[in-house]
Amino acid sequence: MTQIVYSTRRQRARALLAGAMTALVAACSLGTLAHAEDARIKEAVFDAQSTFFAAIVTVANDGEKWTHVLPGSVGFDARLKVDTRWPGYVERVGVWLGDCNGTGCGSNRRILYEEPLQRDYDVNRSLSFPVEKLLETRSGATSYRDLIMNGCNVRPATEAHSFKLTIDATFSANTRKATDEDNFHPLEVNGGFNGGDVTRHDTFDISVDCLGPPRQTADRNPDPDPHRTKVTATGIDLFLTTFAIPASSQRGPSGTQCKPLKVTTRVATDKAGPVSVKLWRQINGGAISGEARQMQASALGGGKFGDDWNQVEHFTQTTTVQYKAEVLGGTFGPSTKWKSITIHCNGDFAPPQSNANPDNRNPPSGKPQNEARVPTIVTPPPRVTPPRLVCIGGKVTAGACACPGRLTPVQRASASFQCVKVAQLPDRRIDAQASMPRRPWVRTQTAPGPRPQPMHRPFMRPGHR
Repeated sequence: MTQIVYSTRRQRARALLAGAMTALVAACSLGTLAHAEDARIKEAVFDAQSTFFAAIVTVANDGEKWTHVLPGSVGFDARLKVDTRWPGYVERVGVWLGDCNGTGCGSNRRILYEEPLQRDYDVNRSLSFPVEKLLETRSGATSYRDLIMNGCNVRPATEAHSFKLTIDATFSANTRKATDEDNFHPLEVNGGFNGGDVTRHDTFDISVDCLGPPRQTADRNPDPDPHRTKVTATGIDLFLTTFAIPASSQRGPSGTQCKPLKVTTRVATDKAGPVSVKLWRQINGGAISGEARQMQASALGGGKFGDDWNQVEHFTQTTTVQYKAEVLGGTFGPSTKWKSITIHCNGDFAPPQSNANPDNRNPPSGKPQNEARVPTIVTPPPRVTPPRLVCIGGKVTAGACACPGRLTPVQRASASFQCVKVAQLPDRRIDAQASMPRRPWVRTQTAPGPRPQPMHRPFMRPGHR
């Protein structure tokens, strides 16, 4: 009987231990699941910005149609942000071409992958990738390769042109929860990252340049050197000039008149042949637009080759515009710097935004500040000697000629008798003496003369007369 009781107690202990182990395993499993739970999100942002000079795709032409895309790189700028609520953190992030969601992005081409392992993630990235990745991506049911080729072939093969194409992109992040940074590791899913629990979409634009057909001859003459068939651009320049027009030909609002702008793109080459050039333009700091053209370089004499592309722009108000030209078809093709000019219109007094062009400088109103002054020569008036008065038939009294109070009988008998005032001519000797230099003062003495003799009066006796 005692043996049976002991065996029963041992079985109960084993059962309790097994139950405890099962509860412990379940608790650990629940803890692991809680640890792998997705974080709650405050904000998630994906903002893609087009980069015009870094987003150009060039398509070649065989003379009949556009056939293939030339190798190169394209890209765009993006802001990536995931703000989690505590105790969440950002484990991994990625950017894919095309429109996808969550782990379904694994079938698209990925162009960015990072492992932040931090509470919040907010960065700015300049993304660049080979153009081959774009050609392998689809936009809905059509690949971007087909969209590019179809866009070029809408025009004849002899006409070079360009157009804008909008590309889809996707940003996806995987988040988790952890109260301590020590629990950020290990990663939830090892191996490749195909997307997470937070997904955002945006678009960016690229410029597709459809080049013209290659020319086998230059100016109808065969190339004497068959090993050098490619025309190489050695330089490119840009000129911005305005010119006058009739007063009634170009009027803007309120009767304003604006000068047209002539934009000249000049390219220099090592030989005659076609050169693809693109001209970029920005008006008043707005969006940048571009136009591509195939220029035909010809012999200019002296072993030089080149061509000019002239455009005339018309404006109806004061405008600041800038241009930049570059040679297409090469990785290190020459290009110009941005050149700016302000077109001023008569009657529009908006302040200019640039002084890069001499036409921008208006003369100041009023008189010039630095006015040349010519010295004035002043001639002194001649010296006048006051006349001397001579009175005939009378005398000078208080500057006037007065007749005597008593006249002789002869004077009374003569009715024509009157006092006359006569002015004598000035004495020129006085002026001559004044103009002569004065000698230093010298004290002189008069020679003594004979003394006057005293008068001797005779002695007179008293009473004698």
